Amino acid sequence: MIDPARLRERAGVLTEEELAAMLEKDTRTLRDWRNKRIGPKWLNAGRTVMYRLSSLYEWLENQEARSAGPDPRVEDGYTDGA
Repeated sequence: MIDPARLRERAGVLTEEELAAMLEKDTRTLRDWRNKRIGPKWLNAGRTVMYRLSSLYEWLENQEARSAGPDPRVEDGYTDGA
């Protein structure tokens, strides 16, 4: 018998449930991200939502770059008193 999870792994895709578990998010969060177009790119295989690993990695890198910017408090001259 063919194992669907093994086939997906070989194809480099994750189901919505697999990605939610990986990111420690609820599947409802992923659906919300899709509706808002803010999460990783996805594809539909019939009625099944799937995510390419390459798209996930690209999205994660963009999240890292976006969160790694300069601290605006430093630019505004804010100090914590130290």
